[in-house]
Amino acid sequence: MFWFNADAIDRRSGPPPGSWSGGLHFAGVRPVRAVAITQVSHGPDFLEVMVLSDAGAERYYWTPAAGFIDAGILIPHARAISALTVNADGSSFRLAAVSPAGEALRLTAQTTSYPHLDWLIEPAGNATEAVVLDVADGSLGMLVADHVSTPAGAVPGFWSTVNGVSGAEGHLVGIDARGCVVFSQRGSSGWCGQRQPWPDLRVDAVAAARTNLDDGGRIDVVVRRGAALYHGWLSCDHDAVRAPRRIYARAWAQPGTSLHRR
Repeated sequence: MFWFNADAIDRRSGPPPGSWSGGLHFAGVRPVRAVAITQVSHGPDFLEVMVLSDAGAERYYWTPAAGFIDAGILIPHARAISALTVNADGSSFRLAAVSPAGEALRLTAQTTSYPHLDWLIEPAGNATEAVVLDVADGSLGMLVADHVSTPAGAVPGFWSTVNGVSGAEGHLVGIDARGCVVFSQRGSSGWCGQRQPWPDLRVDAVAAARTNLDDGGRIDVVVRRGAALYHGWLSCDHDAVRAPRRIYARAWAQPGTSLHRR
């Protein structure tokens, strides 16, 4: 895990302002296929991480005192898992997953005993090879072959991958047939057409989250090209954009210490 220092003051601890930290390794040494992270107000301000490995969909949570804690496997041998989302009043968490048999599953848990969570797992239809996501009202959307469909209707265009924008309900981010980053936003009449903030940039993977930077009006984006990561952003109305720049880990450290911890 890496984190970005958005502070205006350089406290000579961790990464300098405007820089990314070194990597913190967790979840052992086995390979993983996907990771989804959410910061929640519970704990307070714990991190919730969903990991997809050969073992299945696994949950980890991070606390300031103890670091990452293994909370076990949610769905053995799951094909896909979404990021965790929180309902409006903070009383429950939601997840979506695809079972080994290709069935879409909806998971909910009350937060009264957090960080301990008892998950209710309910079937939500046949997902085949779909990648599932949690959209605005907690309903399931899914990617099937060459299109994205949600209970609010079909999203225009060809999508090869799709995810929700963390912290921005009704926003989707993905990759189109040409390998470009695309966004769509749900309006009163359905999903808007694809928006491409960087039409000449080809990527292999993308993740996006609404942040509190620029008074909360910004979506920060991290893309992967080969083995390199790049960080850019766009305003929520997509009028202002900054092209992704390559991420280099920078941090204040004593000579001889490592920036990448295990």
